[in-house]
Amino acid sequence: MSNIAKGPISISFDITNRCNLSCLHCYNNSGDGDFSTELSDIEVLDVINQIIEVKPFSVCICGGETLVRKDLVLKIVGKLNAANIKSSMVTNGMYLNDDFTKLLKERGINNVQISLDGKRVAHNRLRNNEKAYEGAIRGLKLLKKYGILSGIAFSPTKWNISDFVNVYSIAEDMNVNEVRLQDLMPVGRAEKNTYILPTEKDYRDLKRIYNQKKLEFLNGETSVALEWGDPIDHLIVFKNHFGSK
Repeated sequence: MSNIAKGPISISFDITNRCNLSCLHCYNNSGDGDFSTELSDIEVLDVINQIIEVKPFSVCICGGETLVRKDLVLKIVGKLNAANIKSSMVTNGMYLNDDFTKLLKERGINNVQISLDGKRVAHNRLRNNEKAYEGAIRGLKLLKKYGILSGIAFSPTKWNISDFVNVYSIAEDMNVNEVRLQDLMPVGRAEKNTYILPTEKDYRDLKRIYNQKKLEFLNGETSVALEWGDPIDHLIVFKNHFGSK
């Protein structure tokens, strides 16, 4: 009986929709809109207290760009760690610096996922920012420096799908723990930029490479795990609530 989960396996909490980037494929239009109705720090921490009561195994701090609320992130991680709940975070990496990454480690963060959608040209083009790639790589280096488990999120588009092998090589070189892919969801900003959607052939080619790398991992030939995420939940939630905006 002790192996039966007593609460949710994982909870994801978007603490903001603000963002320092304007990615063409963002499923929830992060960085756009009216932020006056966002939860205050006190309200967010109250939600965290309620989450702690249901005893999930882990909580993922999401956005928007989570690190536009750095102080709040540290408070959340500290609270979860004190309650013996694992915490993770997603970020574009641009706001990670030495001091803050050290604080994340001290507060007890378990895992940080950074978006990396190709080498410099492809990544920066998708994010409308010429410094985005530099920020992501710097962030991955800092996570490695402080011994924080790291992951890379890769969203395939027509522009970067051939770059997946390069991203996986970067993950190997930087001792990243996992690379996570997920089909591009045509909602949010991506719904307005459908010209970047991969073709069926693009996905078949990518799946072939993914399967090859997955087999290499299972055979112990590489240490970088792979996951292909299911976008269905995101599609339902964001299409129903934000699709018309």
